[in-house]
Amino acid sequence: MLRYDLDRLGWFEFEQLIQTLLKVQIGFGIEAWGGRGDWGRDAYFHGTLRYPTAEKNRGLFIFQCKFVEGANAAGSKPESALLGSVQKECDAIKKRARGFHWKNESTTYALFTNAIVAAAVREKILEKIRTVIPDAAIHLHDGNDVCQWLITIPEVVRAFPQLLSIRDLQEWFRETVHSEILSRSETAIALASAQSRVFVPTHAYFQARAKLAKHRFVVLEGPPEMGKTTIGRLIALSQVASGWEALECRDPADVLKLPSRGDRESAISPYELNCRR
Repeated sequence: MLRYDLDRLGWFEFEQLIQTLLKVQIGFGIEAWGGRGDWGRDAYFHGTLRYPTAEKNRGLFIFQCKFVEGANAAGSKPESALLGSVQKECDAIKKRARGFHWKNESTTYALFTNAIVAAAVREKILEKIRTVIPDAAIHLHDGNDVCQWLITIPEVVRAFPQLLSIRDLQEWFRETVHSEILSRSETAIALASAQSRVFVPTHAYFQARAKLAKHRFVVLEGPPEMGKTTIGRLIALSQVASGWEALECRDPADVLKLPSRGDRESAISPYELNCRR
């Protein structure tokens, strides 16, 4: 059973997650392509990378994602869907090899999927890919591998609030958050946890996180029903995982009523996220 229920992600969010993991784990210079017209390159790099091991390797690196709906659900058998998807990709690679989209064969081709891949299926997948790019070094990373990366890179989990709803939140907070902070943040956590299950990160969400990281203060403004409250709550939830205190204030005057916490950090949601020194 996967530690993170990757099936809750759609294909686009899974692709974004893999691109982020690659940049953080291997190198920021990796280009994130993806979407339509990606020419079979959800992520791409030409040069020197420490992949698949810690040793430097030079060449052309192609990273491809294959998301299977409900791959890890009870009674699910994702093998045929995954093999069919890989076969379509192999057919597309043949066409690219004949045109200008894929003039050079990749030195390294890595395939990522949310499904758990058994040894026999893994070999079938690798064999299919070898038939179209026989000179490439081919690697397959399944759902277990992706979860292991997430465990070792917690900041990526905080950047994807959907993943916060996948794990047992209370267990995770008990492992990572001081009990005093957890107690004071209980209400804000409960509200944010409910919304995290249906939240899809937007440009405004990532922009607000970046501003908060840079200035330790961010204000969200805009017309009603535009998602300010939800964004504020989800950012507050992710900051609790970093040891902040999350407090929900319904009125600006509520901020003045808060007791002094000395040097501790606070995430005030939804109208103001602030660090008080």
